Amino acid sequence: MILILLFLCVLFLYIGLASSKNDVFSPCVITSTIWMLCIILYLVLPHDLPSLSWSFGLTLGCWISGMCTSSLFIENCKIKKSEYDDPGLFMRDVYLIISVLTLPSLFFYAQDVIEAGVSGNWARDLRLAALGKSTVSKEVYGGIHVIVWQVTFLLELYFFKPRKWYRLLISTVCCLGFCFVTMSKWNLLNVFFMTVCVLYFKKVFSLRHLLIGLGIFLVLCIMLQTVRQKSYGEEDFFVLYLVGSMSAFDTLEPMSSEHFGENTFRIVYAIVHKLGLSSIEPVDPILPWIQKPLQTNTYTGMYPFFKDFGIFGVALFSIVLGLVYGWFYKKAKSLKTFSVLAYSYFVTVMISQYVGDMFVTNLTGHIKFLCVLVFPFVCTKYGVFKIKKRG
Repeated sequence: MILILLFLCVLFLYIGLASSKNDVFSPCVITSTIWMLCIILYLVLPHDLPSLSWSFGLTLGCWISGMCTSSLFIENCKIKKSEYDDPGLFMRDVYLIISVLTLPSLFFYAQDVIEAGVSGNWARDLRLAALGKSTVSKEVYGGIHVIVWQVTFLLELYFFKPRKWYRLLISTVCCLGFCFVTMSKWNLLNVFFMTVCVLYFKKVFSLRHLLIGLGIFLVLCIMLQTVRQKSYGEEDFFVLYLVGSMSAFDTLEPMSSEHFGENTFRIVYAIVHKLGLSSIEPVDPILPWIQKPLQTNTYTGMYPFFKDFGIFGVALFSIVLGLVYGWFYKKAKSLKTFSVLAYSYFVTVMISQYVGDMFVTNLTGHIKFLCVLVFPFVCTKYGVFKIKKRG
């Protein structure tokens, strides 16, 4: 079964590279590569995890095939070219000013969390607070300004000019400061791959730079995990975060959700519940922990679809996600600013499929991000807030 999965990954990797002309950021290439590496690491890393079941192999095979095939299909379709003009300097200034004015809130939040901490480890206190498990009432993820920081960073990175280096520095401090305060590897991963993807499309980064950067990122992640948990080694990190989710997936029961599609359609349940039209609360985005075969709460990106609809759901929604990612990639290949920045954001969502679902679980956040990102482009296109020169 393992060999069949490896063959499938290699096959789609070859097809993806051929179709995209050796573009490593193609959805097909990303999907096949990430699962190929996870399977290889499962085979070579020392661990006491049980053998992967045939059920997992079949489900993963449907996932890889569906996502790669549909993304390749949309990549090779003709799509009408309609793009926004680049945002004007005025709108970029607005976002930068908002970032500067809201940045102190991050430091005040960190100060309150550390002062109220009870674990004796300030890094662990920050992480628990970010997960909502703290006595501090403030919510670090709550404000729209966090998304403004991300968008500002992307805009300033894309339009970087050496003589205005301070603009990128300010936006970088906002994003990295947020990563540090939340003690989140996912947030750090997001900043890293957004940066690499933007620079790759601007032809500043090469594959060699990507591999070097990935090595540095892994070292930073291990250091971050070590700070949060003192007794932690490199092997523990790789087993837990790179192969452990596959074993955890084998503990799931297909179609075992309490309500119809409660994981896949979480956003619908959340909206209906918020409007008072249903007493059913949306499922907690922080999934339940298991202790065996290892302590974890990540079950790969197939979790919501398998939990709600079984293998059929995994196959169906892998096709849907492949079409979405393929469409964003197709638009980004036109090298238009909005499409490049939007796709750069979704690259991390794609890469994280090996550990957990970041698409439907955080669909509200993705919609907010796209709205904040498109706003300066729309304002520029239709002349909103346009400053007329006095003659």
